[in-house]
Amino acid sequence: MEWAALYIGLTIATALVALWLAEAYIVRDDMSDTLPGSSWINPIWYRGYRIFVTETGYFDYVHDDYDGAPDSGDHRAGYARTVDEAKAAIDEMEEPTDAKA
Repeated sequence: MEWAALYIGLTIATALVALWLAEAYIVRDDMSDTLPGSSWINPIWYRGYRIFVTETGYFDYVHDDYDGAPDSGDHRAGYARTVDEAKAAIDEMEEPTDAKA
């Protein structure tokens, strides 16, 4: 009888710890959205571009008026390894064409 009580007690304790860990994970996951660049919802804004980290660890950047249709010819989107690389790519795209000549 003592083993049955011990087993039930450990099962309940394990379930409570699992719930606590799940709740801690959910709170931590929600908190990450408060960091600029951590999500599409809370990006780093730079020259009209949204910069945010993806699941792959790369930083995607896309212009706020981006038209992703294949026939649009809009190439104002991409990805980079760092925020600084994304900003450099944005600067290069936004440079006036006469300044490149």
